[in-house]
Amino acid sequence: MAAVASARADLRREAEPNDSISRAQPIVPATSLGGVISIPGDVDIYAVRVEAGQTLSADILARGFRAGASPGSQLSAVLEILDTDGTTILAQDQSLGDFDDPTVAFQVTVTGKYFISVQELSPTGGGPGYVYVLSVELDPNDTFTTATPVVPPVLLSIDALIYPPGDVDNYQFFGRAGQILTADIDAAVFNPAQPAAKMVLRVYDPRRTFWPRTPTRPRTPTIPTFRWPCRWMGSTRCEHRSYGATWAPPTLSTSFLWIWGLP
Repeated sequence: MAAVASARADLRREAEPNDSISRAQPIVPATSLGGVISIPGDVDIYAVRVEAGQTLSADILARGFRAGASPGSQLSAVLEILDTDGTTILAQDQSLGDFDDPTVAFQVTVTGKYFISVQELSPTGGGPGYVYVLSVELDPNDTFTTATPVVPPVLLSIDALIYPPGDVDNYQFFGRAGQILTADIDAAVFNPAQPAAKMVLRVYDPRRTFWPRTPTRPRTPTIPTFRWPCRWMGSTRCEHRSYGATWAPPTLSTSFLWIWGLP
C-alpha cells in the first residue's frame, strides 16, 4: 500500500516591492495574506481579476488580531478598492482606533483587473509592529455554477464571513480516488467562549451528490476518506467525524465543498 503524503497550507506573505500599480502583487481569491507596513509612507497594493457582476470583498485583521487588553497590531489601516485605472477609489474604509479594522466591498460592472490598497492612517506610522492579514473574497459563490475554484492545500481566508443570514460559501476542487481531503473551519478562534458562528461543512461529489453522513468503511482503492475536523454542535464543542463513499469516476474529478452557518 502506498504511503499517503500530507500537505500543509500556510499563510501567504506579501511580496515586496508592491508599492505601486505597476508592481502590484497579483492574488487569486479566496485568499489571505500576511503583510507589514514597514516604513512611514509604505503602501501595499494587490491586483485581482474580477468578472462583471462579481462583488470583490476585502478586510484587514490587524488591531483586532489576538488582541487582549491592547490592540494586536500597531496598524491603523486604510483599505481601498481601486478601479482598473489604479487611481479611482471605488470603496474605502479605515480603522477607527482601539480594536477596529476596516472592511470594503464593491460589485463591479466591467470585467478587468482591480486593485486593493493597504496603508497606515498616520503619515508617520510604520515599522515591524504594523503587521496585518488581508483577506480577499469574490461573491457570489453560493451555487455549484459559481463555486470558487481552489487548489489544495490552501488557506482560503482567515476572516471570512457568513453574511447575510442564509449565505453559503461554495468551493470546487480536483481530487483523485484514494486521496484524503482534510477540511478545517476555525469559527471559535475569534471568541472561544461564545463563537458567533455555528458552522456546517459538506462535501459533494462530481455528480453534485452529497456525501452520506453515515461513516462507511473503504473496501476498494476507489473510495476516498474525508476527515472532518469539526461541525460546531454548540458554543465551543467540536465533533469529529470521518466519511467515505464510492468515488465515481475513479479519476481526476471536480468535487464541491459547501460551508454555511446554522441559525
